[in-house]
Amino acid sequence: MNDVLAGFTAGYALSIIATVLSVYLVMQFTESRFVKRWTEGGVNPLLLSVPLSMGQFFGWTMVGLLLGSVYHVAGLEDEPGALGSPSAPWLIAMVAVAAMPVPLLMIFWARHWWVWVGFAAAFVGLFGWTMPLMAERL
Repeated sequence: MNDVLAGFTAGYALSIIATVLSVYLVMQFTESRFVKRWTEGGVNPLLLSVPLSMGQFFGWTMVGLLLGSVYHVAGLEDEPGALGSPSAPWLIAMVAVAAMPVPLLMIFWARHWWVWVGFAAAFVGLFGWTMPLMAERL
């Protein structure tokens, strides 16, 4: 149960980071068709932060619950650790999952490379390191 709670907590922290980054991107792309479609009629683009925040919260906490469950069911807490994480296979898996979308995002939105790399690093930091550490200490 501690693994699932740790996954939820890591997902919640990632949802806060994702909300901040998505609001930043909305403010950068206020002239794009997607943002204009949601802000027609004089709606402030910052008002998009409310549904973005709710969506990020539900989405990332569900991902956290799922990853915490996978971590528990797979029994990865008994594996050897690496780089400060209690489970090397879990850390490697989280690095792989975080790295998958980065090349595609860099192709389409290269100007904001630091957002994609930073978010991938936050994902690895929260789910690869923090979640297993919280799971063993809760």
